[in-house]
Amino acid sequence: MFPDNPAGNFPSLIITGKLPATGTVTIPGLFFSSAFTIVPGTVTTINLPAAAYTSMNDGTQPVAIHVVSSDNVTVYGLWYYPMSTDAYLGLPVTALGTDYMALSYSPQAGQPQFGIAAAYDNTTVIITSNVTIGGTRAFAGVPFSFTMNTGDAYQLVSNSGDLTGTLISADKPIAVFGSNSCADIPISATYCNYIVEQLPPIDAWGRHFLSVPLATRLRGDTFRFLASVDNTTVQVNGATVAVLNKGKYFETQLTTNSYIAADKPILVAQYSDGTSFDGVPTADPSMMLIFPIEQYINSYTVSTPASGMPVNYLNIVVDNADTGNIVLDGVNLPSSGFSPISTSGYSGESVYVGVGTHNISSTVNFGVNVYGFAVSDAYSYPGGGGFNDIFHTPTISPTFTNSPTITQTPTITQTLTVTQTSTISPTPSVTLTSTATPSFTATFTCTPTFTITPTYTATQSSTVTYTRTPTFTTTYTYTATLSMTITSSSTLTGTYTPTFTLTVSNTVTPTLTPSVTGTVTATLTMTVTLTPTPIPLLLKGKGNFPNPFVKDTQIVYWLSTDADVKIKIYTVSGEVVRWEQDLKGLAGYNHFYWDGRNRAIKPVASGVFIYRISASTPRDREQSVMEKCACVK
Repeated sequence: MFPDNPAGNFPSLIITGKLPATGTVTIPGLFFSSAFTIVPGTVTTINLPAAAYTSMNDGTQPVAIHVVSSDNVTVYGLWYYPMSTDAYLGLPVTALGTDYMALSYSPQAGQPQFGIAAAYDNTTVIITSNVTIGGTRAFAGVPFSFTMNTGDAYQLVSNSGDLTGTLISADKPIAVFGSNSCADIPISATYCNYIVEQLPPIDAWGRHFLSVPLATRLRGDTFRFLASVDNTTVQVNGATVAVLNKGKYFETQLTTNSYIAADKPILVAQYSDGTSFDGVPTADPSMMLIFPIEQYINSYTVSTPASGMPVNYLNIVVDNADTGNIVLDGVNLPSSGFSPISTSGYSGESVYVGVGTHNISSTVNFGVNVYGFAVSDAYSYPGGGGFNDIFHTPTISPTFTNSPTITQTPTITQTLTVTQTSTISPTPSVTLTSTATPSFTATFTCTPTFTITPTYTATQSSTVTYTRTPTFTTTYTYTATLSMTITSSSTLTGTYTPTFTLTVSNTVTPTLTPSVTGTVTATLTMTVTLTPTPIPLLLKGKGNFPNPFVKDTQIVYWLSTDADVKIKIYTVSGEVVRWEQDLKGLAGYNHFYWDGRNRAIKPVASGVFIYRISASTPRDREQSVMEKCACVK
């Protein structure tokens, strides 16, 4: 799709490929269809209807463009109009995602805008704008949603602020385009120009980028770094330039080869400045994404506009060890033209090229950006990237329930020192009374001998209070056994019967003076065992994209937890055409790529196919879902 360019309506597609191919470009809403044939090493230009763009400020129109080819091709969108030109690299459906952030440029002469193209029917889109836009559904920070069908194109135009950082999400893959109808870059410079780029989904952003200044410019170029998560640190040539939160960007001017690195994924755009910024008349604003190093490939076929852009360049970055291996249109570029990019281990060069098609290749992966200038005009776009290997795999955040089991093992060490002193008083006293009849005179001598053997029976009960000052209460019970021996001698005259009354008084009053020294050491050992409640297995089919398909398709399914997965594909008559038994599904969304071939590795015929997805875990029984897909050739 093309966001609105008020200057004039001349949109087109440039298509190229490494292998021979045929295909069609269609815009069903405009009843437009055009066949094309790809000859390797050349480009094919498809001129689109003048109405093939979005004109709504907040609305949907059936003007999305669908390109179908018999083999892999590269597609560039070019809107050429004198003094209002720009281009973008079209991304294949397999590289689309469901979560994006808008990247545009600040309003001045023109208005920030972005577009969305739907690849599938019944696609729900949710937009959370970072600014409030009059006359639209967009309020800052408030999500709004709508439904799109295949071929629909939506556009949101801001009349009040930059849309960069606006969140865009969908329940099916979508294409998103960042744009400004006529941007002054930087905002203080004139003159404005139309800018546009197709944006990659957030999960295709990167952390390591290499850039080379645009040729002919005297004061460098404007760059924006957009953060996907909070606390993102961005460095340029080893120096920290910004710490960004989610949806925030940093804008700067770079004048030299630059190595841009971040500790979390970011999106990087390089903008050509307006002519008044450095006084170069053959120039104007344009917008060009810088792809991360991970998306480099080893060959590109690119093209300049067929006319109207006399000055064209390629910015090439490659590993230092391979600067002599870049082949441009059959000729090796001299390594002497490359200069190092900081400490990245890569080097870069700006190479002037003529109007037309150009083939660049090497034995290793490298990066290419294409751009050009005319009087008060410019265009730029990435030369390509390894998007065939990038698939959107969102994750879910499962909720865990923990049942904690706590075991306490107290260990108490008690050391007591008890000193007791017992005093028994007084000494026992004995009184002896003697009565005799008849009268006589008697001499009586009595010498009592006492032996006291005390026997103690002690019962101790202790009450310990674990405070800073331990308190002990002790009770003792004593039992005393008294043994007495009496030896007496007497001289009697006469007959008498003596009567003795012996009174023994023995009062024992024990006094216990305890002295207690106590040391109490308490050790509490706690063992905590967390027993998580397992997440039950849930399996949901999300369909296959595209459906119907011509050559291949992606079967998408969702799992609540990691599981073993089997996928069977049948004909409607029950014949098994494909059976995968040892797939490992991860919690979240999963993709199974079917190349449209059967078990004999032959392409299947056109028709309706049924696929069954089964998932199981060692704990959960097998679950399965069945859905249909169609092959059309």
